[in-house]
Amino acid sequence: MNTITPKEAFEEMRRDPSAILIDVRETFEFADEHAEGAQNIPLALFPLRVDEFPADSRIFFICQSGGRSAQATAFAQDRGLRGAMNVSGGTMDWIRSGLPTVAPGGSLLEGSIRNTTMIAGAIVLAGALLAWGIMSSGNGESATRVERVAAQEFSQAVGKEEATILDVRTPAEFSQGHIAGASLVDWNDPSFSSKVAELDKSKRYLVYCRSGSRSAQAVAAMREMGFTDITELSGGIIAWEKAGLPLERSDE
Repeated sequence: MNTITPKEAFEEMRRDPSAILIDVRETFEFADEHAEGAQNIPLALFPLRVDEFPADSRIFFICQSGGRSAQATAFAQDRGLRGAMNVSGGTMDWIRSGLPTVAPGGSLLEGSIRNTTMIAGAIVLAGALLAWGIMSSGNGESATRVERVAAQEFSQAVGKEEATILDVRTPAEFSQGHIAGASLVDWNDPSFSSKVAELDKSKRYLVYCRSGSRSAQAVAAMREMGFTDITELSGGIIAWEKAGLPLERSDE
């Protein structure tokens, strides 16, 4: 993966006005403080907008510390955006480097220090609730459950009648071999969101692609739409075949 430091990204943007800085944090994080010149596209929404950018775009992805932006960079490169780069250290390092920011909500570093105790307590409480399986959404429904499992565990879930299997690859890939019972919902299809939105969000879904990149983005989008039970195949069909598990072909 291509990486760039905050200072290098800042200098590159000064030299090349066409370079784009995309902050993939949530909107409330971006509103607190962000790098000057950045535009906000949350990570879960970027897959829905990736086609807006030409293949030769120079895009620098930034988040809080580098994790989410790394995911966005990998996805962008997978979709052919060769100029995609991850800003190492994220917004925190951008600020530490003394680079200009926009902070309508106050300093991100000051806010982080000020809220450390409160955030740590919330994380501990949330972890305990999740461990006991009793955390719920504000409306009394069960919390969203998202898992990423290996091929063997995924195959066990496939055998359960209540699960709906979604293959988010292209029709050509699907016809060459797919998991029995899977429905094709092509991630590359512009109508992906509208098709998925028609599904029952309360049911269990098993999602996979070729290697795990597209399925990860599809799962993120589904979470944003309100799906409550999603299991993703780690490593995709490649891992499935390596595990010696069978595939079904469209002409069979």
